[in-house]
Amino acid sequence: MHRPQIVIEIWPAKSVTDTREENPVPNISGKPLEGKQRREPTLPGMKNERWFYGLILPLAWAGCSLLHFRFPGDEYMLWAVSSLAGSWALILIPNVGDISQPAIRLLVAGAGAVTIAGVGGILSWLRVRWWVWITLWLATSLAWLGFTLGQYPSMERALAKNGSWWAYILSAMLMGSYTAMLLGAVGGGFKRCRQKLRARRDQTPRD
Repeated sequence: MHRPQIVIEIWPAKSVTDTREENPVPNISGKPLEGKQRREPTLPGMKNERWFYGLILPLAWAGCSLLHFRFPGDEYMLWAVSSLAGSWALILIPNVGDISQPAIRLLVAGAGAVTIAGVGGILSWLRVRWWVWITLWLATSLAWLGFTLGQYPSMERALAKNGSWWAYILSAMLMGSYTAMLLGAVGGGFKRCRQKLRARRDQTPRD
């Protein structure tokens, strides 16, 4: 008489609903990824660069422009040039009148924030990391500060012309933001094109 055998499983069998894969997920180049992927640093509480370029940067630019209005330089020219991202909106006003009125500075700050957000959307699409942009901004702001002050034979002449150190510092910060955006767009565009060319080359069948 054949006796039935009782088998006791020590390790639980793999469930049918278990969707975990033993093999690593292949990347776009078709090669398996080894180990954990390197994660780029992110802002605390922020998921990606869209928040930085779409909200934080435009608000920071608007605040810097409003503060710059308190130290505008000689006849508001330094402020108008540095706030170029928003001062273009003054063309839409037939008669500006007194430029020191609050509506003018708010219009420039609002228009500039919209412009910066639009350009920031392009940088986000190009996947320019926020910390890369900040690094470029710091470097170019210092360069603009040195360039602007270098136009005068002495610091006394520079301060006599535009009245305050803050006028030069805030101007350099705003001009540095434009330069950082330009460099970020060029670098991000080059990187994105190179990635697309590499992916297309990897997908091309080899003989």
